[in-house]
Amino acid sequence: GVMGVYGIFFFFFFRCIFRPTLFKIFLVSFLCFLQNSYGAQCDNLSSVQEVLNCALERHPEIKIADMGAEQAKDGQRAASQRPNPEMNSQSVFGGESNDNVTTELNLAHTFELGGKRDSRIKKSEANIKFGQAMLAQSREQVFLNTLLALYRLRQIQDELNAVDDALQTFARIGKQYRGRPRLTPEQRASLRIFEVAEQDYKMKRVPLETEKDLHLRTLEITLGQTFLPKLAALPKKKKSWPSLPLLVGKGRGNSKLLATEAELQIAQAELEGAKSDAWPDLKIGPTVVMQLQGSQSFQSYGFNLALPLPLYHRNAGKEAYAAIGAERAALSFRAAQKENESQRSHLETKYLTATTALVQAASTEDLLKKHEEVESLFKQGFLNGTVVIEIHRQVSDFIKSQNEQELTAIESLVRYYALDGHLPEVNE
Repeated sequence: GVMGVYGIFFFFFFRCIFRPTLFKIFLVSFLCFLQNSYGAQCDNLSSVQEVLNCALERHPEIKIADMGAEQAKDGQRAASQRPNPEMNSQSVFGGESNDNVTTELNLAHTFELGGKRDSRIKKSEANIKFGQAMLAQSREQVFLNTLLALYRLRQIQDELNAVDDALQTFARIGKQYRGRPRLTPEQRASLRIFEVAEQDYKMKRVPLETEKDLHLRTLEITLGQTFLPKLAALPKKKKSWPSLPLLVGKGRGNSKLLATEAELQIAQAELEGAKSDAWPDLKIGPTVVMQLQGSQSFQSYGFNLALPLPLYHRNAGKEAYAAIGAERAALSFRAAQKENESQRSHLETKYLTATTALVQAASTEDLLKKHEEVESLFKQGFLNGTVVIEIHRQVSDFIKSQNEQELTAIESLVRYYALDGHLPEVNE
């Protein structure tokens, strides 16, 4: 177990500590062991959910956002701190032989008037909410981008298979034409049409391969390791689509809305801070004066007081600036609330439209059967070559359209869940 591992560690640690070379080797080996142990949860990714979990743990944007949220918590500690006391002293020398010395010692405590500390704490609390909202936004975006990339990798493979199937058909038919001793003008024209179509489909592979490489590199950055698109780690085509859940919080968990609300609270705290800055800080504390005149010494006690006088201004400019900022933030928050309700209805419509089209559409197997039927009629001499090319084009276009609707449905589903601050479970 874990305790056994650490027991072995301490045993060898004390054995090696007096032998520097052996100790260095052991230390490096132990660090490598720890690194492999903590990174093991992202090894052998065998399901879509495991890939998504690994992405949510390792993506740089999530790590940065998490550090921002932690930094905001430290900011709250800094905001709640009170000013340290101040101490100052001065000594004055006089007399014929400088034997008269007066030393003054002042200790002052600062009292922040007008609620300055309270406004700082409120702002720091709002910064924490904003940091948490940014973290939630990063998690949602990484989840969505990773899931769409996995779907797209599977779709690209389907599209490549359709292209390769067309290329094999065109190459086979072209070979049959070229094997004939003589071609009629119509057959020669059909051969040229197949040759052009073959070159066109070869060009169709290029953007698909490029897009595949882009998604693989993006996933490599996301997961922090090379990603091999195993079939088990790619989402399968859905035969049935889930119903949209009832948003219990009515969209209150929306990270964008929470971030806008936090910005409003920050602006309101800044306005309170600007108002409190109109109040001066009171500095007050004890004073000790020590006098030495020859061989005699005297001590006096009292207090010191420092209070800035607001003769030139009462911070009206900063207060007006902060008031406009708070008004802007309130307007943004109200707009975000309306957008949230509108987005919910839009995502519902978008999801239902896409899933209805997918369910009602013919299956890929049916299309392949029709495609084989057309090729069979062509082989029997009942159809010309352009019909074969057209059926391949229609199959390719159908697969592409089907894939677009699938991505639309998945994106709508994830964003709909995110409105309530959740990420859907992916059950494949």
